[in-house]
Amino acid sequence: MRQKLIYLLLVLLLIGAARIANGFSYVYFSETEITVFGEQVRFFSGDTLWGAVRTNGCFQCMLGQYIPTPLMMTCTETTCEGSNVYTGLPPIPFPENADPLRALIPIRGGEHFMTPATARAVVRLHGDYMDIWWGTQGTPLDTALIPFPDVSVAMNPEGIYFFECPIRIAGMVSLPHIVIASSGDIGLDDDIYYASLDFTHDYSIPSSAVYILALVAEGDVVIMNTWANGRDNQEQGGSIVICALIVALGESFTFDQQNDTWDTYIGPNPDERGRIHLRGALANYRHGYVHRSNNGGTGYLKDYDWDERLQYWNIGLFPDEPPLVDPPELDFGEVVVGESVWDTLKITPVVPSSYSGTITPQPFSVHPSIIRLAIHSGFRSGLRPHKPGPTTATLIFI
Repeated sequence: MRQKLIYLLLVLLLIGAARIANGFSYVYFSETEITVFGEQVRFFSGDTLWGAVRTNGCFQCMLGQYIPTPLMMTCTETTCEGSNVYTGLPPIPFPENADPLRALIPIRGGEHFMTPATARAVVRLHGDYMDIWWGTQGTPLDTALIPFPDVSVAMNPEGIYFFECPIRIAGMVSLPHIVIASSGDIGLDDDIYYASLDFTHDYSIPSSAVYILALVAEGDVVIMNTWANGRDNQEQGGSIVICALIVALGESFTFDQQNDTWDTYIGPNPDERGRIHLRGALANYRHGYVHRSNNGGTGYLKDYDWDERLQYWNIGLFPDEPPLVDPPELDFGEVVVGESVWDTLKITPVVPSSYSGTITPQPFSVHPSIIRLAIHSGFRSGLRPHKPGPTTATLIFI
């Protein structure tokens, strides 16, 4: 008579040497989709997003609108439809401030610019160094009229450069893992791009690229209404290229001078300024406007493409929390020697997580073996006993 035996697979999530935690697995993430005025912001029909999008709030779609990218949200009811819509997901903790980056400066290197409360800075990036002009908030500061910066700072790979004031920035980066942060707003005056960026083919980042940047503001990240960025309906040029992980902790990623009735600047009708070619990712507390109906159309369409290298870079802001596993253990019961049985694990990340694989002791197996968690995922777990006897095993994610 064939002997039937009991096998048990315990699931234990461990942080292994090969695991890169705290990476960013989304092209877009928000704490809420509601503006400070109580308005729901929707993706526009002309927007293009390549990569998963997620909110701790709720996405709402226009009537009949279909967005092919995965839409993940914490709420349970939405007007968005399709097999790519995921509701009821656990919230991802959104950082309250950039203090973890301040604490990392002595460890990673870089510079902490302690400035007066009224200070502001204009920053221009030149590959492996930055030029800085200092000024006072509320007063004009035109670097074209001041040929020499107040200071030039050499940047180091992995460095964190933290300004305790608002900054305006543009330029080129040719170093890996650079973080530039501000205690206030970050204004984008022109393109921010990598030295290896392909401007001739959809602003693609070469697979061999090692340069990578994060811009972190404790206020907003704002596209300024400059001629380079499409001012006056792109009279002297338009659109903006941004190669970076953008993090707006205080409010939103948005644009300046939206032709509201209270603006000191009112542009032409229309005032379409081009596209935002984001090659990286965006995390903001609130979904900010980058296009309005004012003046027959004002602002930018989105062209967001997730930089998959971000899933392997821990910038130090997002918490390290293991995924939720359901069920926490699999009991395969009595299994005949030589036969196979299968069950499913549902794994839901609390924060975006990446794993290079699993260690699964025989006679157990898991598919797929390469695991990247952006949404809840089902993994087939199997057992094929080769000899009689009870056994337990621990599945380790690495």
